[in-house]
Amino acid sequence: MRRNIKIKRILIIFAVISGMVLRPECRGLSLNDAFFIGEEPDSAAIGRGLAFTGVIENPSAPYWNPAGLATLKINKIGISANIFARTDSDEELLKQSYPLGGRQINFLSICGPEVGIFWRPLSSRSENTEVIENGAAVNQHIEAKINETGITIAVTQSDRTDFGMNINFLNGMAAYSIKGGSTPDAVISDGYGWGLDWGLIYKITAGINAGFSAINLPAKMYWENFDNKTLPSLYRAGFDMRLGQLMSLGLDYENGFYDEAVRGGRDVLHMGIEHYLSRSFILRCGIFGNGFDDKYRTAYTGGIGYVKENFRLDIAYKNYYYADTDAGLVNRISISGELPF
Repeated sequence: MRRNIKIKRILIIFAVISGMVLRPECRGLSLNDAFFIGEEPDSAAIGRGLAFTGVIENPSAPYWNPAGLATLKINKIGISANIFARTDSDEELLKQSYPLGGRQINFLSICGPEVGIFWRPLSSRSENTEVIENGAAVNQHIEAKINETGITIAVTQSDRTDFGMNINFLNGMAAYSIKGGSTPDAVISDGYGWGLDWGLIYKITAGINAGFSAINLPAKMYWENFDNKTLPSLYRAGFDMRLGQLMSLGLDYENGFYDEAVRGGRDVLHMGIEHYLSRSFILRCGIFGNGFDDKYRTAYTGGIGYVKENFRLDIAYKNYYYADTDAGLVNRISISGELPF
């Protein structure tokens, strides 16, 4: 009997402590768009200014345009990762403000003709802010890791039109804490969600494709102790023009419903070019932004690729300013590859 009373007392104490830590008023917290955008994969796409919506037969198609798998002829594995990231400002900015903290695998796919599966981390980052509570300054810290796993289905609608879609599943964990003031608090929450992506490719003529894709239309994340979140949507439309075995040109327009601070603004134009130095080596360069006359709103890219039959290895460099400030110049290097199986 005494032992049962002790156990009950321990459970009551534990419940009280849990109630203090995970209080109902912690509902109302919400993660901003930066935790759900992720990073653009594939160094071939990055090297040509992220103008990749009209590209077909590529294992990164689930991200850029799901319809691109409709014409994939063989099974392929695709992987993409950041290998270097540096900013002229505080290095902690990379960990706190960028989706994956600077260096990490950002895409992995296994694709075949008309079907594929992929994994993409959306965030592994933290965010510190100072807020005023009851007239006093307090430090607020949010940290989250969120991943997306998807299934891609693509079909050929006609001789000129391909259609594709992703069915996405999301899972993650988020932690919130506040220090200072009169109400210190802490919350840890599990989350899950779903989303749909859409893609369309229209073959205008031999070597010229027009593409359209929509990401997170719709998509939602559900949290145990945070507010549910409608994920930011992103739209792209563009062209891919291949001039024989000499070069290819890409032009994309991007817009959507998301916080402008996440991607440096909406209404973004992407332009890129690939030049085939030989059958095996490709040289790339690109530019994108929503104000080419403003260096703070313009990014420059470049890269090189090696192709041998169905094997491909690409390296890309991206240079841009973070948060429209001179102190936030960022240099990033990424690598990607695809391998048949």
